[in-house]
Amino acid sequence: MGCDPGSVGGTSGTMDAADRFDAGSPDASPDTQLPDTQPPPPDGPPPEVGPPPDMGPPPVGDDAQVVFAHYPYSLFIAEAGRITVWMRNTGSNTWTRDRTKLSSIDGDAGTDVQLWDMVAGIDNITTGQVARFDVFIYGPGGSYGSDWRMHNGSTLFGAVTTGTVQIVPPTALCPSPTPGPLDRMNAVIHAMPMPDRMVLDSTPQQCEGSICGFYWDPPRRCCPPRPEGFDRAGDGPDESDEAEVRSCNGQVAGFAQDTGREGPTWTFNEQPCTEEATARRCRNHANNQFLVFIYGGGGTARACGRNGVCGEVYVPPF
Repeated sequence: MGCDPGSVGGTSGTMDAADRFDAGSPDASPDTQLPDTQPPPPDGPPPEVGPPPDMGPPPVGDDAQVVFAHYPYSLFIAEAGRITVWMRNTGSNTWTRDRTKLSSIDGDAGTDVQLWDMVAGIDNITTGQVARFDVFIYGPGGSYGSDWRMHNGSTLFGAVTTGTVQIVPPTALCPSPTPGPLDRMNAVIHAMPMPDRMVLDSTPQQCEGSICGFYWDPPRRCCPPRPEGFDRAGDGPDESDEAEVRSCNGQVAGFAQDTGREGPTWTFNEQPCTEEATARRCRNHANNQFLVFIYGGGGTARACGRNGVCGEVYVPPF
């Protein structure tokens, strides 16, 4: 993939300069906020990151620790996606917006450095604080490595975060009218807490698409691929209607990284779901990837689609 002129991005892996991993899109720059696709930038660390571990005095100068990174595991060709990285300042120098950036690393030679700013509203990160970086990506088909590290204006420093993004041709899982790409993932508390758990629900949505005018009157700005109670033949919802809803949701949301089922990848307090009921963790629903169980509460649940668009909901302790 080629780097978009006028934006900045990153490359890694074994691609040459004419076939590089794009960071940036025709309509997105490092400070661009895509409409309704992400929560507002946090003032500090990501939800429930907590205080930094006690590691003694910080190293003199610049150092960094990867707190969390989310990579879209699948994008359609030419579809924009987003990598989100949180880095903790573990050095003695304060990070400033004009000097400290997130840098791509070329997988072969460590060249072709592209830089991304901290999200808008964050200007100075002192020792122990966390900075967030959003990287917008798109490109032709293929499997692309993506490596990122901090940069202080002259040299790279700190830990490296590495991920792989698959870019594939659009699939025909959903019959006409075919939905567009995932623009927003809604995550909500689905039911009042049971004695030991709470159920959350998620809904993939596209915005400004023709489907929102096809199934809704008046048209909605953002809507799921198919409405609740979808009935194609008009004779009452049946198994074929339910199968179409699942396939259309799967085309928009993708397939969960941990289960491989149609639906989002869930995390709770930045931790993946477990197979057993575990306090302050999530567990995937046995029959529906769009639902998840939370045990104990007291944190933020996140549902992420294949292109890196995520929805978040805070779950209070119970």
